[in-house]
Amino acid sequence: MTRKPKPYPFIRNMKKITMLLVLAIAFSLLSSGANNSYAAEVLRILGWEGYFPKEKIDEFESYITKKYGKAISIKIQTATDEQDFFNAIRGQTSDVVLATHNYLKDERFNYIKNKMILPINLENVPNYSTLIPAFQKMEAHVDDGLVFSVPFIAGPYGLYYNADIVKPEPESWSIFWDERYAGQYAVSLESYENNVYITVMGLGRDMRNKDNFTIKNIMNSEFTSRLNALAKNADHHFEIYEKAEKIENLAFSTGWGAALGELNKKGKNWKLANLSEGSMGWVDGFVIGNSLARDDNQRDYQFLKKVAEEWMNFTLSPKFQLDVSIRFWSAFPTNLSVKPLLTAEEITSLHLDDLNYFEENLILFPTLTKRQRNGMKKIWEKALKK
Repeated sequence: MTRKPKPYPFIRNMKKITMLLVLAIAFSLLSSGANNSYAAEVLRILGWEGYFPKEKIDEFESYITKKYGKAISIKIQTATDEQDFFNAIRGQTSDVVLATHNYLKDERFNYIKNKMILPINLENVPNYSTLIPAFQKMEAHVDDGLVFSVPFIAGPYGLYYNADIVKPEPESWSIFWDERYAGQYAVSLESYENNVYITVMGLGRDMRNKDNFTIKNIMNSEFTSRLNALAKNADHHFEIYEKAEKIENLAFSTGWGAALGELNKKGKNWKLANLSEGSMGWVDGFVIGNSLARDDNQRDYQFLKKVAEEWMNFTLSPKFQLDVSIRFWSAFPTNLSVKPLLTAEEITSLHLDDLNYFEENLILFPTLTKRQRNGMKKIWEKALKK
């Protein structure tokens, strides 16, 4: 026998569809409310590899959630060169980026002049007040009384030496032209301006004098001969950072100190020389891009800017300074509050017991004009060909 169909199946199906739609809309509304209250906002931070240990990110996210009752997610992006920072700010693909001090007003970028970055509300960065005085309101960071960068790590472009080979400690950059060490050192291939600075300081000139940055004033036969010898007598020219495995058996090397910790973990005895002419220096700080300049329906920009400033304050905390700036990078902290966590030997080696060092011996890189930069690049390229 054939079973008769139940009456009006389309009505029964319509009821089911209607009920499903009602449930879907209700769930959507509930989800939307949850998103507005609890869903994670995303703050995009671009920097060098190694600046953002996962445990620090987790700690910061937890701190923000607890303080503001609103979850935050930090998205870390890694740069390969300085151009990446500029591209990220210009393209608004990052909210916070690192910037070395002398790039903010560089003609190639003009972050401040072109209003690509936002002034920082220091009320949200209370640790700023305990910065090493030389790093507070630096000329490169300030415009029209407003602060545009918070420095969290600094260091010299220094002379790092193998204390088992070089005795006593080098006192001058002129050691690069000591014939005993020909072929036993490394210098940069790419940092042409630093090779010029080394040569100028090796001649005993004061790099605090801005006249020594003009090609006209540094170019003479003695300088040219010295620069040619610097390039020729190097064991090798490293590209971005000095590599531990490449320099470990050399006498000394210029560089950023990236290899120092690794060398000493391997039982080597490498140190940073304290030179009579001083050393050129850098300060890396965080800036906030104009991607956080306005609100819309998708991102809470006002909240994210405050989180960005909270992040800057967090990187100035004693433990962050100790773990990242000092322990990982073998660099200088920027905040004096780290001192209680250091040994007496560490305090001395980091010059935290003599703050005049940061005024007198750490000569911060100048902001070069395009003409100065092009001139230095050309004379270094010529030296490499000799």
